[in-house]
Amino acid sequence: MRTGRRGAIVAAVVAAAVCSQAGQLFARDLWLGERNVETVYGRIVDQSGKPIVARVELWYPELGLVTTEMGQALPRGEQYQRDLFHSAYSNEDGWYSMEAIEGDWLVRVTKGPEYEIKETRISVAKGENDGRRIDWTLAHLYDMGALGWYSGDMHHHSSQSDGRQNPRGILEAVIGNDLDFAALTDHNQVAGDEEWASYATYGGQAFLPIPGLEVSTTASSAQAKAGKGWGHMNAIGVSSLAGATDPSNTNIYSRYLMDNAKYVQRCIDETHEKGGLYLLTHSMWAMDWPDGTISTWGEIKNYDAIDVFIGWDLGPHMPTIMAADYADSIFGTAQYNLNTMATQVWFELLNAGNKVAAWASSDSHDVYSVQHTGSDAPVYWRNTSGNARVYVQAADLSWPIVKKALKAGNGFVTSGYYGPLLLVDSGGKAPGETLRPAADGTVTLHYRLLSNRPLKGYADGIRIIKNGKIDSTLPTKDGVMEMEGSVKVKVDAAKDSWIVVEAFGDWPSMAMTNAFYVDPAPFGTWEKTEWKFPAGSRTWNNPFDPTKNVPAVTVPDGPAASPIPLAKVKLGEYRKAY
Repeated sequence: MRTGRRGAIVAAVVAAAVCSQAGQLFARDLWLGERNVETVYGRIVDQSGKPIVARVELWYPELGLVTTEMGQALPRGEQYQRDLFHSAYSNEDGWYSMEAIEGDWLVRVTKGPEYEIKETRISVAKGENDGRRIDWTLAHLYDMGALGWYSGDMHHHSSQSDGRQNPRGILEAVIGNDLDFAALTDHNQVAGDEEWASYATYGGQAFLPIPGLEVSTTASSAQAKAGKGWGHMNAIGVSSLAGATDPSNTNIYSRYLMDNAKYVQRCIDETHEKGGLYLLTHSMWAMDWPDGTISTWGEIKNYDAIDVFIGWDLGPHMPTIMAADYADSIFGTAQYNLNTMATQVWFELLNAGNKVAAWASSDSHDVYSVQHTGSDAPVYWRNTSGNARVYVQAADLSWPIVKKALKAGNGFVTSGYYGPLLLVDSGGKAPGETLRPAADGTVTLHYRLLSNRPLKGYADGIRIIKNGKIDSTLPTKDGVMEMEGSVKVKVDAAKDSWIVVEAFGDWPSMAMTNAFYVDPAPFGTWEKTEWKFPAGSRTWNNPFDPTKNVPAVTVPDGPAASPIPLAKVKLGEYRKAY
């Protein structure tokens, strides 16, 4: 429960919020009497003493999922007893404040995967309300900007559609979570883009605001009855309703009424004509919400990227725990979650010979992310800004340069502000570039794995994926925060191939590079522009035949899979199971 930074709450409201299993209550603009809560406040600086904008979280032991605390693993029986109760961002001068009621708390401070994470425990006594000051110094562990890397999140909703914050509020979170660029993507709405574009700096940090929108389609009545959905897709770098069927409709959700895949293709083509990029987001949303389901894989082409990580899903290559009956869950199908399925679709597109980039974004509707939202309660806190994110290697932080890097896939994706960071190159070439094999039929990859919390010692913590299958694995070292090394990958001398590198940190942390394209002689075949539809793609997301809903998953769940016995716990029975 956030107590409303402009008001106070009475004891009855506090008690109701604490006791409620349904969620937190908000009293943002009510003055209901004398304050009866403790204010936790202080200042956050970096190791040089410079004030920084950062994220502060207050964790209360209610329903939630946390696997580590104070640097130590929590017993399994306690992992579902943690809940994000309150969060805040420090201002440009480093000051923050938030309110806590009586009880024991964990306070956590973060600023993205490049900064260390700090935590402390506090206990608030009954009747305590004199202010509790806690100052923090966060070390900047890895200066990615100095290495030519910039991070971004291409999916945010403001109060112009169904988000909780205005663009300024999103800006504070974007900087607090250490993003260099971000897109505002309200549903079928660009009203906030002018304000968003005015924010080029905050807290002494340069920032690239990118306009855009989420094209949220509505199927015609006949198509909806047939369970056909056209999907949600982000038009990035545009400030108009590209491809809208009824752009002046006062109901924003009726601006993209579609009857077939040609309408979707028109949105893609018009976005490109306006100089933008087109992203398919939460593309494998399951079958019970047709309008949000992309079921046109074998019919649309030339989109630029797919979200392979989405903030409100559990994590890449990790099965969902939302329900025992996955047919009734919007979070997965019989075995795999949204991120796993989207990654597999991406692999199949690469296997068909298409150059498509992999991105990751939060789909943030609330940058504080403290509200319970029904069936996604155990992971709701993960869709704050920057969970997940994409890093690109670029010469500078300008839209033309960042756009080019995003389209080419010159970078990697990571699951959020717990990292890890995965820097891979081959002879100075970044992901998204074309490699020529050496005389011995190999390509050499050099990797650096950077984390803001100690890595786990997984035997297969780093995986080399070649043409959609695991080619080889490397161990991660237990307890270290940095690793570096090289690996040779044997490639087919007679045909094109592609290589992706994955790395796992402590659950649910994971990073994955974009594809390296390997082009043996005769050279230039990877540069063809003709789009190829993967075999069977017309049936993907087919609501009438789940066996053909997605291609067969060739890359299994990673070593950082959830410690919870998955598919065994029904929604609402977590405590009972443990």
